[in-house]
Amino acid sequence: MFHRFRIVRQYDSVDCALACLKMICQHYKMYHSLDASEYSYYISKDGISLASVVEIARKNHFEVTCGKVFLEQLTQEVTLPCILYWNRNHFVVLYKISQLHGKFFFHIADPAKGRVVFSLSEFEQHWSTDTVDSRAQGIVILLEPNGNCQPATVKKRKTGKKTFLPILLSYKKMLLYLLLGVLIGAGIQMAFPILTQWIVDKGIEGGDISFILMVLIGQMALITGNMFNDFFRKVLVLKLGSRFSISLLTDLVTKMLRLPVRFFDSKPMGDFIQRLQDHDKVERFVTVYFVNCVFSLITLLVLGIVLMTYNGYIFLVFVLGSILYIIWTYLFVNKRKTLNYELFAVKAKNQGKYYEILKGITEIKLQNLEQRNRDDIENIQKDLYHTNVKALKIDQYLDVGNVFINELKNILITFLSAYFVIRGDITFGMMMSIQYIIGELNVPIAQFLTFIAGYQDAKLSLDRMNSIFSIDNEEDGDKEAFKPQHGVISVEHLHFKYVMSGNDILHDMNLCLPLGKKIAIVGSSGSGKTTLVKLLLKLYEPTQGKIVVSNTDIKNVKNRLWRNSCGAVLQDGFIFSGTLRENIILEKSFNEERFHQAVSISNVETFAEPLPYKYETRIGDNGMRLSQGQIQRILIARAIYKNPDIFFFDEATNSLDANNEKDILEKLKPILKGKTVFVVAHRLSTVKDADIILVMDHGTIIEQGTHTSLVEKQGYYYQSSSGTNWN
Repeated sequence: MFHRFRIVRQYDSVDCALACLKMICQHYKMYHSLDASEYSYYISKDGISLASVVEIARKNHFEVTCGKVFLEQLTQEVTLPCILYWNRNHFVVLYKISQLHGKFFFHIADPAKGRVVFSLSEFEQHWSTDTVDSRAQGIVILLEPNGNCQPATVKKRKTGKKTFLPILLSYKKMLLYLLLGVLIGAGIQMAFPILTQWIVDKGIEGGDISFILMVLIGQMALITGNMFNDFFRKVLVLKLGSRFSISLLTDLVTKMLRLPVRFFDSKPMGDFIQRLQDHDKVERFVTVYFVNCVFSLITLLVLGIVLMTYNGYIFLVFVLGSILYIIWTYLFVNKRKTLNYELFAVKAKNQGKYYEILKGITEIKLQNLEQRNRDDIENIQKDLYHTNVKALKIDQYLDVGNVFINELKNILITFLSAYFVIRGDITFGMMMSIQYIIGELNVPIAQFLTFIAGYQDAKLSLDRMNSIFSIDNEEDGDKEAFKPQHGVISVEHLHFKYVMSGNDILHDMNLCLPLGKKIAIVGSSGSGKTTLVKLLLKLYEPTQGKIVVSNTDIKNVKNRLWRNSCGAVLQDGFIFSGTLRENIILEKSFNEERFHQAVSISNVETFAEPLPYKYETRIGDNGMRLSQGQIQRILIARAIYKNPDIFFFDEATNSLDANNEKDILEKLKPILKGKTVFVVAHRLSTVKDADIILVMDHGTIIEQGTHTSLVEKQGYYYQSSSGTNWN
């Protein structure tokens, strides 16, 4: 059972539950894909809930029971394998419970660490969530296939996955030049042992100094040629590496930019940063390990033939020693693979923590959280240290065995060479050549083993990258070209939730709004105002229901065309690293009249004109610091310059002072006339002139009308308008 139960690794820190479900499916020979992309609705940055795991399992034809059980029930009554809630933040599979000398041992398949065996006390520490009458209990998910399952089937998905062979074949010309250089280098390598033999057997024994000088001159010529060959080979490798790196990283970033926003909601920042860094390992494999391996194999072949022509027994000892060397190395492959996954998780956590500290440095200082964050970093570094120590121990065991095998092989070959010289089977020159060949062949074998380790690292990195390439783009398939003209915006039975197992953020919403009007959306915090705006912008797809504009469901409209028709100033609007001008224009073409209109209406000119470089001033992370009010004015200018058909203002002026807000709102009126405008705000001055006011509470529209009609109604809007912000 131990060897039969297959491990499925998690690619991200939040994918453990899906990996566990895959393991259970494989156990029952139900090969469902269970890709994270198919279940992104269930995953958030803090992972996946128990309810979501149960729902996904039921969708994949399992009868599921989830609950707390006592430890004795787990050891006696529970059917294995089952999924356990682990360390209060992780999922693992318990696939076997064994007994030895009356003691229980629990065999765990951990998606992050591989197969691990725990004693009873260790198991309790990780699994137990609480105790009842001094009896430990924890959470178990029991799964059994139901009658609807179809074993040994999997839905094939068309993906853009990368594999090594197509990557390498895309650089055929460079690889041919590299192969030519490798063959030249191997030919030169082959000549050296023969020349060494000639010097000893013909030059020294024959006392022919002129012959020795001629051979040495030949060796010098070969060394010079080899130097030039190595130089050009390294130049080619550099070019190959640069092109490959640019291509792979560009493909990865391009793919990520095409993914839906929901995907980025489902993973911590550290996971994304670590994935982008994964391409380094793939690049290093293709440009260093692969090239070296080809060179090593050809060198092994050429020098091996020379060695075999000298003496078959010595060649046989070399082959057997090399096989033992490779077997010993292969024994550590799975252990290194496990540590690679573990190291990825710790590094991703480390990257995420650094990012959090840098983004939240002001709040950290305000709340005196320096020590707590220092402790967090220290704990992560300890985890990183312990993982690196494990890796070092494995490398040390590997190196000790390899050195022993290698040196034993060399000693045996030296002994046999001396023995055959004494017997007269080979000359002393041949013995010198054999020693030279053995020294040269030790390097290719070491490089070949480095290639195996490099391939392992690169394969894992490529698998993690492929988990992104396999995800469907935000916009796949045929969509309509569309531009909103006339009619209404209709919202029909709209439901939405960010996580499938969570509560509805929007619940059974129905609206019919005319285009060309100013529509204000008001309500308490958390009522769903911003979520509605993001659905209208097609940043998210509705869970149920639809949004129809001019008799066209926007689900069927090309995202790019729809968003070209929309201008938005959101609460979390972003300032890019660049100049003021670049942050407003955001396109290659430049319309000076529209630009000056945008900076004038938004009052950007009031703080930009006095600056030394005016609109060429650099802002963003690499430039001048801006106040929140200045940022909002730039975002407003950006929306105005875009000149869209539909405007969305989500708390667009909440950081502006009263005078700036009043001035900008007055200037906006002429250019917004006849446009469809959605305004989310808490200030009465911003919404009371709206043609339609939507009042939201707990994800539904509870009131709708003009300011006057809603005040006369004396309902929720009227009650809210008696607060400070509405006066």
